[in-house]
Amino acid sequence: MNSFDVFDTLIARRYVNNNIILSHIESEFNLSGFVTARNAADTGSRSLQEIYDVLVSGNVIPVSIASEVMNREITLEIETSIPVKENIDRVVDGDLLISDMYLPAYAIREMVRYAGLTKQVTIYQSNGDKNSGKIWKALENNKPELHLGDNLHSDVTSAKQHGINAEHYPGTHLNSIEQHIYNNGLPQVALLSREIRIRNGKVSSFFNVANSLNLPWLFIISEMIYRKHNDSNIVFLGRDCQLLQRIYSSYYTTSTYLPFSRKVAFNQPAEALKYLSIHSPKNSVLVDIISTGATWEHLSKFGNTNITAIIYSNIDGNRYTVDKPILPVGFNYLTKNDEVLSTGLLLEVMNCAEHGHLSSINEIAPNVFVSEFGEPELSTYIINEIHAPVQKAIDSKMYYQSAIREELKNISDETLKNLFIVLVQNICNQSMLNQHLGDFYAKENNYLNSIKLQGSK
Repeated sequence: MNSFDVFDTLIARRYVNNNIILSHIESEFNLSGFVTARNAADTGSRSLQEIYDVLVSGNVIPVSIASEVMNREITLEIETSIPVKENIDRVVDGDLLISDMYLPAYAIREMVRYAGLTKQVTIYQSNGDKNSGKIWKALENNKPELHLGDNLHSDVTSAKQHGINAEHYPGTHLNSIEQHIYNNGLPQVALLSREIRIRNGKVSSFFNVANSLNLPWLFIISEMIYRKHNDSNIVFLGRDCQLLQRIYSSYYTTSTYLPFSRKVAFNQPAEALKYLSIHSPKNSVLVDIISTGATWEHLSKFGNTNITAIIYSNIDGNRYTVDKPILPVGFNYLTKNDEVLSTGLLLEVMNCAEHGHLSSINEIAPNVFVSEFGEPELSTYIINEIHAPVQKAIDSKMYYQSAIREELKNISDETLKNLFIVLVQNICNQSMLNQHLGDFYAKENNYLNSIKLQGSK
């Protein structure tokens, strides 16, 4: 038999503290001062029933609705439970769950069941028996082989003092980048990233970078684009803006994803402009992830476009043309790479679509184009790993959308841009990923060499 702590070990909750639940109850039942009184009543040694007895005796809650309010709190706790997958997967039939918690044992059982635990376990609930060591004394004749928990004192030190092997698990705490995002005004973005991380257990480096770094970056870009162009229709150009388009359309407003490439722009400029025009709504802005302006300078000889680059690559060493492009009318940008200091290919890797480069377009009937694509440069496995966090964020939209939109709206332009830069630099510094990307870099070079006229999007 092994034993497990419950909260922040087998399950976590979709918040840092439960004030969000208490505020919901205060509003739902029109209980003025409930949050403050409820927190004050929780001394750390009372059960939930004892806490509510105090609230009733203090006239915070009418006795007639006390049970209803308490049950509502339990229901909300259950509904905000999320699994810590790597630890739930370790539980087997017959294991023991030990929790110092005010919630009753039946509620704790429902929370772990809601989070996906199917094993048959025994639950020991108390208001401090782990911390005091009482539970470990009670288990002296039937010691677990191992206890796993997040609290260094009650789960590890106290257990070891009573001869029980113990393992510390800190994984539900915010990691360093999540903490940085949290501290800079985006707690819900950080908590969403944390939820995706702990729901998926041990994952690849590509998944971790996509989730902890790229996903928050996509939210920040979405807010920057919305601030700049909220009166326009947004057309995100592929391949590199596919994930961004999915986040923007899910959390902000409807947008368009349109495959495009510098190869088509240089080899078929007239057709390229027509292709862009007929696939874009009226009053549209085209969005590209990184651009030197060369593609748009070339296309401006044949017609006008309205393009926003997320990063304008204005440093000579980061462009493909011999001469520095002259930015055409209609070209603008959110940042420059001499501000972010790094715009390596890893940024494009972490935002790569599942399809290859658009290699050509063919108008087979008036305003009807057939597109041809090259082979994807990344393996299906890597593409799935970098796409998964975005899909999971979309799947969690009902819990996070309004809160994330609200906090992004309230953050300053300066803080938003600083976070943008920190995340870009961190993505581009993930050099350990390069060992898996040899084929990608080779294929990317072959693609660039296939372009008849050298240029950069």
